[in-house]
Amino acid sequence: MRIPQAHDIAEMWNVLDLRPVPEHLPAGEPLLDALRTTRLNGGALYACVHYAAHPVLDYFIQNRHLTGTPFDLLTGVLTHPALRLALPQLDRPLALPAPLPTQVLDVFDLEAGIARAVFRGGAYRDFDGSLRQAKSLAGHFVDAVQGDRRHHWFAHSSQAWSPWFQEACWDDTWVGLDGFKRRLWVLCTTDTD
Repeated sequence: MRIPQAHDIAEMWNVLDLRPVPEHLPAGEPLLDALRTTRLNGGALYACVHYAAHPVLDYFIQNRHLTGTPFDLLTGVLTHPALRLALPQLDRPLALPAPLPTQVLDVFDLEAGIARAVFRGGAYRDFDGSLRQAKSLAGHFVDAVQGDRRHHWFAHSSQAWSPWFQEACWDDTWVGLDGFKRRLWVLCTTDTD
């Protein structure tokens, strides 16, 4: 396939079939509970969507070019109508004003970042457990969403991109790509004082 151009990418986002996965993550529930318990004025949301094969998306996944210009997976997923279906609380914007400041992560940084979010707690409530417990919760969640596979893609942003966020230091969005199962997942947290 030739290198997709901007019009190919725009067309892909218009026709790409993303469907919410009614996924139950027993191993991930304790993490979500811990995040929600400490974020009294916000919360934590998780959703997973399945994406259909598309040559443009497959090109960028195969070539590991998922952020920046001309292709930004994070922005595309966060503004896709399927996310509104999966997480209606986010009041998803139709467009982001600019690309989100994003950090691409490996699995180790993903787990550490989520553990850090658990351990720091929220504005008015600390995490009741130990550092080891926070790391364990994050580890079980990451294992549940990505398994023991190395070839995944993860990104993090601490920018508020939806009215649901409180525009405070507890705003976090993680997005993960599982190329084997053709799934994308989103984990969001927020709180305010």
